Amino acid sequence: MTHSENLKSEFFKLMLELTAGLEAKVSAIFREFDLTFSQSLILFQINNAGQIKSKDLAKHQYSTKGAISQLLDVLEAKNLIKKTQSTIDKRDWYITLTPNAQTIMNVINAAQKAKMEFMYNQIKSTELATTVATLKLIKSNLSKNID
Repeated sequence: MTHSENLKSEFFKLMLELTAGLEAKVSAIFREFDLTFSQSLILFQINNAGQIKSKDLAKHQYSTKGAISQLLDVLEAKNLIKKTQSTIDKRDWYITLTPNAQTIMNVINAAQKAKMEFMYNQIKSTELATTVATLKLIKSNLSKNID
């Protein structure tokens, strides 16, 4: 294997380990509110967007519309989201957080901020900027068809 291939392989392994580690760390916070990791990802996406179409959630989460629909049904039953049908296209539904969900997101965001400060405390902002740019490029590449 070339040096470049070794670096890519190591990067991929680290990303898997980081993903698993982050999921484990943040899942404890979500369990306090009876949320699964998948449900919390949906809430974060809605929180960041303010309002989002249900079909767009599937694109952002790299999931199917059916899987997202099931998650949304559970979140709606927990009174964490509100679905509003589009007045322009009856097939479109807009999703927003309820006040209850907003309160939960405020608590989760505060806890996340403290964890992030701890995780990143020895990383220079220039190093972090390079890493963010790299991850954005990888994310962009993920959305492209490579078949």
